[in-house]
This record gives sequence, C-alpha cells and structure tokens, in this order.
Amino acid sequence: MVTAPGGQPPAPICTVYCLRPRPVSLADEALFGVVRRHLRAAFGPWVNLVSRPLGGDALGRAGLTSRTVYDLNYGGHGVLICGSADARSDEVLDFDPAALAALDLPLLGLNWSGRGVLDADGRPAQRVFGLREDHLRLLAERTNWLVCRDDRTRDWLVAGGAAHAVTGGCPTLALEPEPVAWEEACPETGAVITVRDPARMGIPATARADFVGALRALVAGLRRAGYPSVHLVCVDEGDLPFAQSLARTDFFYADRLETFWDVVRPSALHVTFREDVALMCAALGLPFVHLACGEDTRRPLETAGLWHWSMGLDDLGGLSLRVVQQAARFDELSTLRLAALPRWAEFERVTARMVRRFAAAVLDRRTEDAHRPAAEGTGLTADETRVEVRRTPR
Repeated sequence: MVTAPGGQPPAPICTVYCLRPRPVSLADEALFGVVRRHLRAAFGPWVNLVSRPLGGDALGRAGLTSRTVYDLNYGGHGVLICGSADARSDEVLDFDPAALAALDLPLLGLNWSGRGVLDADGRPAQRVFGLREDHLRLLAERTNWLVCRDDRTRDWLVAGGAAHAVTGGCPTLALEPEPVAWEEACPETGAVITVRDPARMGIPATARADFVGALRALVAGLRRAGYPSVHLVCVDEGDLPFAQSLARTDFFYADRLETFWDVVRPSALHVTFREDVALMCAALGLPFVHLACGEDTRRPLETAGLWHWSMGLDDLGGLSLRVVQQAARFDELSTLRLAALPRWAEFERVTARMVRRFAAAVLDRRTEDAHRPAAEGTGLTADETRVEVRRTPR
C-alpha cells in the first residue's frame, strides 16, 4: 500500500483538467483563484489541477476536440469548463460534437454566461463560449453539473434542455477583503479609472470615436471635483494597446490581485467600464462607479443585486458630472451591498455544493482506476497497487 509521510494513507491523487480563459485578465485570475479554493476544499491536497485554454492554442491542446478529448480520457479523472469573468469576453471554445460524445469523464461547468450577439441574418442571438445554439445545447446537456453566472443565462439554458443548470453568481463575489470597515475604505482623496478599449465595448461606432475625448474630460472633471490625483489602470492584456495609445497619460497595469489592491485601496473613488472589476470592488468593499458597455455587462450586477448602481454610456458628454453625482451617494452603495451579502453567501454555497458533487464523482472514478488490475508485465499484484480512499463528505 502506498502511504504518505507520517504513515497516513493518502486519498487517491486525482487529475482535473480545467478549461478556462487564457490568463490575460486580472479578473479571470481572481475568479479562478476562488474556483481553485473550492476545488481544493472539496478534494483536499491530493488533486492535480491542469489548466488548458478554451481555444486558440497553437499546439492543439485547447478546448474539446478529438485530440484533447483523447488526452483528457487518458490522463484525467474529471473536466471543468470555466467561463470568463468578463461578459464581453472574446474567448471561443474549440469544440467538436463527435469528440464530446467520446468524453468519458465527469464534467462540471462553472460561471457560464451568455453574451448577446447578432446572427448571420442580423437577428439577436445568445452565445456562450462563441458556440452556436445547437452545439451549446449538446455541451450543456452533457455537463453533469452546470453553474451559471446569472439568472438569464440559466433560464435560457434550462429552456434549451439543460434542466440541471443553476445560478451561482460570479465566483469573484467570494473574494475576501481585508478586515476593514466599509466606512473606512476611503482614507485618501484620489481617483482611479479602469480603462477599456472602446473597440471591445458594446457601444455604437460613433460613440467609440468620441470615447477618448470623453475619457480625458472625465479625468479633468474629477480633478475639478476635488480629486487631486487621477490614475488610469489597465487590468486586461487586450486593453493594453489602447492604454498605451493615450499619449502623455501614464497608467498602471495590474496583472495580480495584490497589485490591484495596492493601487485601488487608497483611493476614494474607482470608476470602471468593466463589470468584472465592479464585482471585484463590491466583493472587496471598495467604493466604485460602474459604467456599463452594453446590456449584457449589466446582467452580473443585476444577479448580484447591484443593478441600480450601474449606469449606461448613452451620454458621453455628461460623463464626469454623472460620475461625480453618483460618487456623492456611496451610502446607497453600502446599503445595496449589505442587502446583497446573504445572496452572495447563498451563491457560494451553491457553487461549493456543485464542486463537492463533482469531486465525489471524480474520486469514484479515480477509485475505480485504482482497483483495476495492474497491466501485465509490471510485476505488481492488484493488492500492491491498491490505494485506500479518504472520501470528502458529500
């Protein structure tokens, strides 16, 4: 029998393949940090978490294709497909329906979020991972457990046949802030703006052309309103070219949560054009103003109970005035956040419950593998290759 140091028999070491967005966004890294915490709580320390991109891998190791499914079946005991923290993410899943049929492992879906797009005929359509509706239906039905980011995506998937889909909110709502009271979170008078490339926003082309001017006017308006320092922050690698194009304007690039916290924490105001950053600020207890880049970017805040704190970008000319006016009502944000905390806790319980069920199925699969007779020629008997199981309670 194989034993761990100290004489205690280990649980079987499981390998879980995690298909997730490439680590180009701070919010996606923060989100997967929460997911990793759930996985290790369910499996214990005896789990290998192998990250693979959803799509676009030059080596052909991305998504669910004939090549990747062979690798997953050969070396894995479970598969997780995790959505992006960004409602307007361009991530597309490499997907082959025939390969999906060959996948012989427990499959968990986390943080799936629909994105409104136009189909080939110009009609509104819904997409998750860029998949067309029939492929998405196949994938959703194949998942053993499916946790959606918002209620609308869940309702849409349930109507399409995935009756087991549930709402778990965005995992970043479970980020743990430092032990500081909400009223004490604004020790300084500066402001921070999380920038976003207007080409990646869900706004009309005419508004994109006016966005740079509106951004500069916002910075000037915040300084006139009494914020002596206004810093720009970029949290997504895809927005770096836009941030670099702003001549004579410095910016911070926060690729880690610690860097983001160090930059944003001392500020009295955080203005963001990203719903994923707005959710992070809400979870961390930081005052923020959210400017929505499209209807789909408001859904996660709607599910989190913060819909009324999100403003649209329909009036770029009066942007700075609207931001300053909303910043004067941070007591309302505090009230909304406190009222939403019980639902966030329920979201975390839902996600933890689905992950535990997934872990139990993966451990069952791993135990079956451990009890299979050893291959001929190894010189080991079945008893000598047997591994005792320390099960995580369901």
